[in-house]
Amino acid sequence: KHMENVILRDNRLTPVGTTALVKTFDESLLNLDLSFNRIGLLGARSVADLISKPDCKLEDLNLESCRLGDKALSELLSTIQLNKTIKIINLADNSLSNSVCPALSRMIYNNKSLQSLNLHWNKFQHVGAIILCNGLRESSSMRVLDLSWNSIGGGKENGVAR
Repeated sequence: KHMENVILRDNRLTPVGTTALVKTFDESLLNLDLSFNRIGLLGARSVADLISKPDCKLEDLNLESCRLGDKALSELLSTIQLNKTIKIINLADNSLSNSVCPALSRMIYNNKSLQSLNLHWNKFQHVGAIILCNGLRESSSMRVLDLSWNSIGGGKENGVAR
């Protein structure tokens, strides 16, 4: 019997520890929760390696509050956009900024299985939200995009409060 759900939430995992653990998981894993750990770029790369396996069945990936930042997430997104099984991704509270929005938009557009993307409590602004919504407009599978608790406000062109 294969493990289907691994929940490692808030275990003080380091990038090295994350990598060592993720390497032990096989393709039958359906749910991976690494939230509230500092997995870093190295940990994000190990998750990308898992997702890129041809027989990967992962459906739910929770990386909330892993302090990924734009660079680590950009590398991970290039793999996620090709995945055919992921339905739910939580990337909330990762200090993500507008600079990662083009990669997020490409992932939303290219990934045909993704249904829910949680991006709350990041640093997205008006321009980033527009870029994300452009990718969303072309998606056939997305049902939920959570951008709450960001700094979207409004751009100068529409006169909304900043």
